[in-house]
Amino acid sequence: MTSKEIQLKLARYKFNYMRDAIFLNIQNGAVGFESDMLIVRPSKWAIEIEIKISLADFKADFNKGKSPENNWSKEHRGKHDHLEHGEPRMKKNGWFMDRDYSERIPHRCRQFYFAVPFELVEKVQPLLPSHAGLIGISKSYVGNTCYPTIVEAPKLKARKYTEAELNDLYRSCYYKHWDRLIFEDNQRNVVRKE
Repeated sequence: MTSKEIQLKLARYKFNYMRDAIFLNIQNGAVGFESDMLIVRPSKWAIEIEIKISLADFKADFNKGKSPENNWSKEHRGKHDHLEHGEPRMKKNGWFMDRDYSERIPHRCRQFYFAVPFELVEKVQPLLPSHAGLIGISKSYVGNTCYPTIVEAPKLKARKYTEAELNDLYRSCYYKHWDRLIFEDNQRNVVRKE
């Protein structure tokens, strides 16, 4: 099962692509990191889904945004620290990693889920962080019951998307679409010239 197949199944059967704004493979997701799926509900609350198709892929997600130059220090905790505790405050000289988590500001991800094929559920569930939920994906196409939420995601320290932020997401998808089409056309032209 591929990531694209999982994205399609989630958009068709778990969420409602006709009602929810569903953004795929965006570079600056709700927590400032790459996101496989970002679902913005009509209420403007966001759900982020990270798709994992192997156990190694799942484990690697916990190093996203950490800095090897700083020996993976506590000051550079990465994506899952942001999800669990909120966004660090910005200072003029760069990020200020608040030691006091109560001082952190909300990000835009209300709930965070991992989506994995059913055969990975038993391996992933014991490793699941407390701030994440888990959705199992079946190869079957028979309705929502084949895509159950194994672990419900808790509500995170978050804020709703504003209309301007939502418009920026739509605009980035628009340009991403056209950049892809133009790149593909340029590739065809290079092949024709050869």
